[in-house]
Amino acid sequence: GTYTITNLIRLKNRVTLKGFGNPTVRLIDNSTIPYSLFVYEGPEVTDINLEGFTIDANRENNFDQGEPDAEGNQSKYHVGSLLTVVNLTNVSRFYIRNMRIINSYGSAIWINDCNGGDISDNILLNYRVTGVAIRNNTNNLVTSRDLEIRNNICYGGVIGIHSIFGSERLSIVNNFCFNNRDSNKFLPFAYGGTYPNVYPLTGNFNRPGDSAYVNPAFEGDGAGIEFTGFYTSEVSGRNRFSVISNNILYDNMIGVRLEEETTNVTVNSNVCINNNMHGIFVFSSSYNQVSSNVCTGNGFNGIHVEKLTGRLVPELNTITGNTCTKNNGFGIALYGARRNIITSNNVSDNNVNTNVIGGGIGLHYTDNTASERNLITNNNMVAYNGLDQYGVY
Repeated sequence: GTYTITNLIRLKNRVTLKGFGNPTVRLIDNSTIPYSLFVYEGPEVTDINLEGFTIDANRENNFDQGEPDAEGNQSKYHVGSLLTVVNLTNVSRFYIRNMRIINSYGSAIWINDCNGGDISDNILLNYRVTGVAIRNNTNNLVTSRDLEIRNNICYGGVIGIHSIFGSERLSIVNNFCFNNRDSNKFLPFAYGGTYPNVYPLTGNFNRPGDSAYVNPAFEGDGAGIEFTGFYTSEVSGRNRFSVISNNILYDNMIGVRLEEETTNVTVNSNVCINNNMHGIFVFSSSYNQVSSNVCTGNGFNGIHVEKLTGRLVPELNTITGNTCTKNNGFGIALYGARRNIITSNNVSDNNVNTNVIGGGIGLHYTDNTASERNLITNNNMVAYNGLDQYGVY
């Protein structure tokens, strides 16, 4: 059956909520519940478990477009009152399994300062912001660690699976993340048009076409899987010592994104296809291993390594055994990156969009930093389709 949620549900130590017969719990229309629906926040506890039912956060009847900014546009930073559906903090030995969490105006699952958990076999749809967020409370020295995130479907937000503010020893395996990009944050049903024509039905917002109108999305933001957060809060620590393996990242803004000094993360045997920008993006991060991935049909580069302005030079990343073909730009591209190892990759048949400079491997200068002292050896660069402009540029 279907049951209505009218109040926040506070979870307790050693509690399992398990559905029988595929029940659905649905948030009431015009809810005033703030922050999250199923929540534990308090001293460390163990064994809080959710399994086998659907949570429908009913965002169509609970949307919150916020107030216009000073220029009369929707704020890029507007979040809304419902931040997440499930929110666990300071919990060990927990699991969230075989759940359907759908239609959240915020995120689906937040895991804060937790360890020893299993998030598996869930279907997370239309969550608007993040499917699974593994978070470290920046005011707490405890770090989220030793978590399994596997066999989940994550569709329809900004980020499918997000490690933020420093977590470690995550295993992110066999997930399918698709259609994750910043434009999903701005919902067509809240407006008089379809994104990006996002003139709201109410409020003093600028209309599309008005000279003062600004698109609220961060163009280029969003990913199937993303590790980030250290530059936002450097007391939080870096994301590290994790594995991203055997995932399918399809039709996102970026497939896999390692940012902000993420270190000692293995990205292997993933399929990153038809993403708007890069298949794999290593951004001011070092000592990572990117191996045996398939990155094909992406809008810019298959694998892209870049220095963020004023930040860490990405170095000593190992990029080996990847297949990076039929991307619009390069198979592998380095921007202000040093001392990386690029070996035994197939980077043939790129430069599909012949309006840009592209080919096998591109080495570029950015932020007053040359791409230098990189070892590039034993890569396959053949222009079978005749479009590659360069083997190494």
